[in-house]
Amino acid sequence: MALSEQFDVTKHDDAPWEVLYVGTPNIAGHLTPEGSGFRLHDSVDNDLGLFGTVEHALTVLYGSD
Repeated sequence: MALSEQFDVTKHDDAPWEVLYVGTPNIAGHLTPEGSGFRLHDSVDNDLGLFGTVEHALTVLYGSD
């Protein structure tokens, strides 16, 4: 399963990127570019860690549901 089928990522230049459940306005989490990776927070702002790729972060987010 491609995680792009589960989430929509809206990129922002100056704010955390929103991660929404695909086809809904429901926020699953946020990604913030940090150094060479991405800091992931879930929908209640728990820090889930720093990941090297968006795909890896989404895998962790998917597993946290």
